[in-house]
Amino acid sequence: MKLKKKANTLSESQQTNMIMSSVALLFILFLLAVYLYSNKVLGAVMLGTTLLFSLKVVNQMFTKIKLYTDRIEIDTPFEKRVFQKKSIQKSSWESDGGVYLLLTDNRKITIPDLGNAQSVCNAVRAWLKREKQK
Repeated sequence: MKLKKKANTLSESQQTNMIMSSVALLFILFLLAVYLYSNKVLGAVMLGTTLLFSLKVVNQMFTKIKLYTDRIEIDTPFEKRVFQKKSIQKSSWESDGGVYLLLTDNRKITIPDLGNAQSVCNAVRAWLKREKQK
């Protein structure tokens, strides 16, 4: 049996608000880059900032955390990471550091918090406990 769950799913209105605010900020940054183009260095810096911001927005919008019975998959547009459940010791979160998994070899693996680190951490903790009780 496959258990497939996306941790901390945003509602449609939250997704729409995030997309609209990101597009608005991207547009403002682009206008600022065009305005500052007369100063080549400052214009290039602003254009680079705009491109990096747009990559971050795309990454955040399409990141998924999938919980299966035997593993956790973290899919982002740029990479896919898979961790077996038996290799995870615990899940925890820090207010500034986001969510991380502590593996059995004492490595800390940071995972995306998808907007709310505590909710993602609680979902992973419940997933870890659910299979241990069976």
